[in-house]
Amino acid sequence: MRQPDKKKQKSFFDQFVDSRIFEFVREDYKFIIVGYPYWRAYITSVDDKFRIEVYPVIDVKNRKIEIPSKIEVNQNRKITATVDNCSDAELTDKDLITQSDFFDHIPQEIAEHVVTFKDSHWELLKALTYFGNNFRTLLKTNPVLGYVIVNLENLNPSYSFYNHLAYIEHLLAYKQKEILARAGFPGSERLVKIFSKIEPHSIEIAHIKNLRDTLQTGTLVQEKKILKILSHSKAINIRLLEVISMQPSVIELLSNKCLSELVNSEDKYEKHLKMLNKISAQYYKWHLRISEIENVEQIKVAYDKLKEQIKVLGRGSEFPPPPLPDNEYIFALKSPTEMRSWAIKQRNCIRKFIKDVKLGKKYFYKVIYNGEEATLEIKTGRHEIKMGELHGKKNESVSSELRTFVINWFRGYPRLLHSIIN
Repeated sequence: MRQPDKKKQKSFFDQFVDSRIFEFVREDYKFIIVGYPYWRAYITSVDDKFRIEVYPVIDVKNRKIEIPSKIEVNQNRKITATVDNCSDAELTDKDLITQSDFFDHIPQEIAEHVVTFKDSHWELLKALTYFGNNFRTLLKTNPVLGYVIVNLENLNPSYSFYNHLAYIEHLLAYKQKEILARAGFPGSERLVKIFSKIEPHSIEIAHIKNLRDTLQTGTLVQEKKILKILSHSKAINIRLLEVISMQPSVIELLSNKCLSELVNSEDKYEKHLKMLNKISAQYYKWHLRISEIENVEQIKVAYDKLKEQIKVLGRGSEFPPPPLPDNEYIFALKSPTEMRSWAIKQRNCIRKFIKDVKLGKKYFYKVIYNGEEATLEIKTGRHEIKMGELHGKKNESVSSELRTFVINWFRGYPRLLHSIIN
């Protein structure tokens, strides 16, 4: 007797009836992309019984798709790395055809907006499709603000581009300055206008983060000067963003003429930037006076002069000024003599770090609180201050009360870039 035909089991991907499916098959998994208008991507088992959604890296301009490796799949890693890793080397002939078909099927009116940017192409495809003309208009008038929207999760982890589409659509239409506020910037129309002048072609999320962090942590004087420079600039290129976002800030060291010459210099830009980085770091560590640098030729002069000053100071008996001020319970050890004396009293080994203190790599404080004594290490890197080890006599643990007191003191200086590491 003839057995009745078994019904074909319905596939998860049958729901995407209006879209093409692009499949890259590996030995023990498949990478599947659902194309326009859904833009979804999945790693599945070969039999399609198990799957995880991923957010792939694609490069629409160079027509490359980064295929997740087996290690990435096993780690269940969110696929959001850089397109620099995209390569044809691991693609079969069939994969190359599938890859080419995928990019051929992207609507031209969408692709032409995506290729403006260096990265985030997958997120831009989704935004252009979901938000439609509103987002296309934004990419024409303020492209970097659109870039901020699709990277909002990178700037503020409490927001997810994929889970807050309706809310983001509301901001897009009515409250563009609030988009910047959600990303950690001052929420002002002035800053919206500034963003409209940023050139989008080489922008990366690191540039956005560095600018935000500079505005958050700089002094009010520095913030005002940065906003004034950006407001008065006809166009804002990546070099200008790099210079004004340097930490510690170099803006107050440069004349407007020098800044303009620097960002428009050709072959010597990287060299000048490196010297400015060193100048700013030592300038702030040693609390030195330095004349305003009038032009790019003076950068090398200022750099050489600063090196000589540091040599003289380093040979002396004193330390550079402490990175954080004392209070009635916490005191900086401001000389080798003070440091040796406290080390003997506390029976610890901080004396061996005298050279590091002279070089501006770290600083030590003595703590006397409610009759308890301790030694605090502060690490003074080029761009930030970190709270290091905190130990009592003979390197023993301190009480929770003393530790809490010291941490609160350390956190009392929000305009300094710092973090707690112990």
